[in-house]
Amino acid sequence: MHTFLNVVLSVGVLQGFSFVGYGLLSQKNRPSALNYLLAFVFFLSLNNIQIVLFVNDLFKGHSLLQSIEFSWYLLIIPYFNAFVIHYFEIDQKEKPYIKAAWLLFVSQFLVRAVFIGLEQAQQIDHSYLFVYTKVEEVINLVVSLGLFYKISVYVLRTEYSEKIAEFDNLNWLRYFVIAGFIVIFFWITAVVLNLFETGNNKYMYNPLRISTTVMLYWIAYVGTLKMNITANRKQYVQVREQKIVATENETVHSSADFDKIEQHITQNKRYTDPYFTLDRLAIEMQMSRGYVSKLINQEAGTFSEYINIKRVEAAKVLLLKESSNRFTLEVLAYECGFKSKSNFFLLFKKYTDCSPSEWRNQQTPN
Repeated sequence: MHTFLNVVLSVGVLQGFSFVGYGLLSQKNRPSALNYLLAFVFFLSLNNIQIVLFVNDLFKGHSLLQSIEFSWYLLIIPYFNAFVIHYFEIDQKEKPYIKAAWLLFVSQFLVRAVFIGLEQAQQIDHSYLFVYTKVEEVINLVVSLGLFYKISVYVLRTEYSEKIAEFDNLNWLRYFVIAGFIVIFFWITAVVLNLFETGNNKYMYNPLRISTTVMLYWIAYVGTLKMNITANRKQYVQVREQKIVATENETVHSSADFDKIEQHITQNKRYTDPYFTLDRLAIEMQMSRGYVSKLINQEAGTFSEYINIKRVEAAKVLLLKESSNRFTLEVLAYECGFKSKSNFFLLFKKYTDCSPSEWRNQQTPN
């Protein structure tokens, strides 16, 4: 098992650094998303190097070197979170927490350095550093869990992924999230076992080490394939927009195009999708986003108002049906495309000046 683990970890490290080197040398004008992906693989590889050193007891007999440990794994998820934010072009208000992660990383190393110094001066024994290491890992696990949850939200929510779905298959990111949950399960298991000192601490981290290395193999392989897509994304979008805009000349009447949009949304009930966006509509209509926005603004106000009014009108139809009495207002809200019951009440009152229940009572004869 020891030899197998060594081979798996070592080959993973070589592949990881090869991927980083290839990315740095082959892409001169790298977009931010690609830089963050390379950093993610780099720190994952550094973490595995550290594991190889400790698993093989290369510092045996050197108490100082054995005590020095860097929390490289703390930086892994923040950098992948930053990659996802930039890859999906999510609102810049969303923070990748890289600075916070580095601050925590440096703080933890300084605290560890103090414990090591006190131990070397024989003012405390090794048990203090041993306990601190456990506390440090619990803190890092909690931080990583929070960031990984944000990543899973970004990847799985339609409103984020639809912007790039037309030129990249996002299944690889969804598979990454699933694999990430498996890795985190092994991590939680190892931390719990370590906290209770089960006595098998020599092997309890092996499932975590192997799973993270397999993830490193996979992300390096897939990342290499996706690198050109990531690097050329802006150019692709610009070309696509130019082609679409070229077809939208002034000989086409805007009112006719708006009628097409109206027909598409109404017949296909696109307003019932709570995550339906202007970007998605533009893709479906094969028109540029700016052109679709201009049409809707001219004919029906903003896109949000246009869609929300359709949702309210759909809710009115359902409220008048006798069968609707069997369902809660929350169910009706979701049926019409509202994201929540509170969102339904707020918008319904905005456009009708009364609550759904009040409106239904007004329409029903005594």
